[in-house]
Amino acid sequence: MLHHRQPASMYSVLGTAFGMIFITMPLANLLELVTNSYGEFSFLVLLVMGNDGFSQGFGLMGGKTPLMPNISPAKTWVGTGGGFLSCLVIGYLLHFLVPGWQVWQIILVAGLVSAVALCGDLIASSLKREAGVKDFGTVLAVTGGILDKFDSLLFAIPIFCFIAKYLDNNISL
Repeated sequence: MLHHRQPASMYSVLGTAFGMIFITMPLANLLELVTNSYGEFSFLVLLVMGNDGFSQGFGLMGGKTPLMPNISPAKTWVGTGGGFLSCLVIGYLLHFLVPGWQVWQIILVAGLVSAVALCGDLIASSLKREAGVKDFGTVLAVTGGILDKFDSLLFAIPIFCFIAKYLDNNISL
């Protein structure tokens, strides 16, 4: 009894390739970031986690209008705005973690991190919706549940590392 296996569709192959890049590139950047500057690593993680947490909190407190109801119905405009502003404040308060950066650079980076984290979260939600699953744990077993917690961070890491390289070398943006 031999199973006849169907060849993988191009969609499946591209999805697998995207998944490998989506996870490995940010993790390689993360390793470089931790190796070069634990302060910058901490700054990034606290920004993303603060953005996610405050977005959810503001959204629950006063968010009525969904940001993108077809992709992520729980995300609201109020939550997004609250998360963004909170991220700016967190960046300013944590300026000591990136001592070589000027205040305007910190605020700019915090705003970009907030925007990219939101995009990462929305893209991950879109992928889950396309696959017809509630969370990545359904598709990727144990590691999928972890991916659900860090989808924003995975998108923010490469952008942050790119900008941090310029700021650390005192190159004006």
